Parts: sequence; structure tokens; C-alpha cells
Amino acid sequence: MSLRIHITTSGGLESVSDVVSEAEGFLKESGVALDFYGFKLVLHEALNNAIIHGNEGSESLEICCDLEIFDNCLEVTISDEGNGFDVETVLKNSESKDCGLLEEGGRGFSIYDIYNYTYAFLENGQRIQLTKVLEVSK
Repeated sequence: MSLRIHITTSGGLESVSDVVSEAEGFLKESGVALDFYGFKLVLHEALNNAIIHGNEGSESLEICCDLEIFDNCLEVTISDEGNGFDVETVLKNSESKDCGLLEEGGRGFSIYDIYNYTYAFLENGQRIQLTKVLEVSK
């Protein structure tokens, strides 16, 4: 069985909290066992990146957030309407420098890793897919 939600927003960074709240409500309603603090931090970071880097802060462009729960996995896909980027170069640069939590560039990679979310960039970086394996209730 699969559960899904699609959330679309336009606007700046002020819209991020609303998207995160809606996504959190959906997950809690579905009964998923999840570290919600970590989830909200991961989602905030990915949405902020989509707005700041993807849409270059334009409030007229949309951000889409899709959540799907299936086979003990949570999959979060965030897409923007920006021009994308050279994924290989960005990933290579993040590996060659210390992308700690206090660094502005690459902080998202550290956050995703800390909370055990795998990530993949799709469509020339206009979309990021974050996947978390969920704990099975006993």
C-alpha cells in the first residue's frame, strides 16, 4: 500500500514553514514512526535550497513537494522551476571540501547524512529525491 501527498507553493522562504507543517501533519496522520525533528530539519533545508538556489529567490516560481510512503520507505521529492545545475560538479565540489553544518555551501548534504536520508538529484538538479528507510513497528 502506498500513501501520497502533493504540496505546491509559490513564494519565498516564508512559505517553507507552511509546507513543512502540512507534510508533518500528513505523516503523523498516516501513523509513520519517524524522528519528526530530523524530518522537519531535512525538509526545511531542501525547500530552502530549492527556493534560494533553484528558483533564485523568485516568488513567482513554484516549488512542489511530494511525499510517498511505501514498502517501509519515505520518499520526499522536491522540484523547482529554476534552470538546474551541473550535478556532477556540485557533488564533486562537496566531496573535496568540508561541508559541515556550519558551512553555508553543502550544509544540506551533512544534514541529509546525519538523519540517514539518501539523496539523488534528477532533471539537471531541478529535483531532489530524499529517501528514508522507516523503522518497522514491532
